[in-house]
Amino acid sequence: MDKDVILIADDEPSMRLNLVELLEQEGYTVLQASNGPEAVKMALEHQPLVVLMDIKMPQLSGIQALKTIKKKAAQIPVIVFTAYGSNEKPIEAIKSGAFDYLEKPFDIDEFLSVVKAAA
Repeated sequence: MDKDVILIADDEPSMRLNLVELLEQEGYTVLQASNGPEAVKMALEHQPLVVLMDIKMPQLSGIQALKTIKKKAAQIPVIVFTAYGSNEKPIEAIKSGAFDYLEKPFDIDEFLSVVKAAA
């Protein structure tokens, strides 16, 4: 695993930028993916401490990407998040191997606490 590296997978550039700034202030090196296939490729290639992944992404959903990552690199914790809250998505994410689930917009302290717990 790459020491102190976190992968952010989200199709919204502004969301990625906000998370990069926040995590870099905490001392992490941050990689970015803008879609599901890119997230899977980067997660397997770089073996980050944690993957932060949006559920709703083009080409391959966050849930599908999560399942692929967990199948090939089960040791990588994946935290999923979405702005489209519903009861079935968190359950499906956790059953698929997610470390945790957060709804956007999330509280910064809670977000950092979950990231540190996963790392």
